[in-house]
Amino acid sequence: AAATVAKYEDSVEWVRADLSLSGGGEGHAIFDTLGAKTNAVPKYRIYARRDGSAVAAVATAAAGCDGHKGIVHGGITALLFDNTLGWTNAVAVLADNGSLAAVLDGEPAVGAGKGGSPARFGFTANLLVNYRAPFKNGSTVEIECKVDRIEGRKRFLVGQMTNVETGQLIADCSSLFVIPRPSAAGG
Repeated sequence: AAATVAKYEDSVEWVRADLSLSGGGEGHAIFDTLGAKTNAVPKYRIYARRDGSAVAAVATAAAGCDGHKGIVHGGITALLFDNTLGWTNAVAVLADNGSLAAVLDGEPAVGAGKGGSPARFGFTANLLVNYRAPFKNGSTVEIECKVDRIEGRKRFLVGQMTNVETGQLIADCSSLFVIPRPSAAGG
């Protein structure tokens, strides 16, 4: 796990996005409900490619995330994917509008308050997860996600989750994010 984290931490192409974009992620399901408050997911770090082309996360699931004894519940796997895909979409939107570099360097995005917004980054409309192998409690996974294509307000994303020690594919996914239409009230 340490080598996977170092791969991102020591790279000039990647930056730790969960700290620079959200102030540490407080108030989110993974950080609060599963992370800081219960330690069920003691490690979840999100990295963005500086050009906005991809997001990667490194996560470890501990006891308490079981579906079957010793195996992480599929809903936790889906939650990790959905959250990482959300970050992927937000990073890509920021890259598309030219404000990603400034945000990753700690400056607020143009017209942005703290955190994300469904009006800016959209929301998950569909998530399909293909489970390929058991995600065992205590193991660390690497989640790699990217935007596959954009069709108007629809943003199609893909991702995969691999065990960092064995390289085994745990799951892969595809997702659809939708950016809402601007409101008639000036949104």
